[in-house]
Amino acid sequence: MPLSVAIIGTGGVGKAIGGNLAKRGVKVVFGSRDPAAARAKVAEGIKVATVPEAISESAVVLLALPGAHDPAGLEQTVAGLGPGVAGKVVLDAMNPLSAYPGL
Repeated sequence: MPLSVAIIGTGGVGKAIGGNLAKRGVKVVFGSRDPAAARAKVAEGIKVATVPEAISESAVVLLALPGAHDPAGLEQTVAGLGPGVAGKVVLDAMNPLSAYPGL
């Protein structure tokens, strides 16, 4: 089964990581609050869905969102993604070198 990654955030970081993963054969699904608007930001051939749909289709969730990236802020962001994130690997691309063992 190929690796599948949900990328939450369609800004510069999310687009760059998603495009590079897709070129390497990874199934990428961008999750957005407004998939129709996000479609214009993402490379052709990469799926854009709602956040819950993207999470449900992926084993890994990559956060490419601006905001609070301390442990409390990150936990709040992850909790806001909904119950579908339970059991998924969650990575914070905006702060990739810090470990948050509580997640």
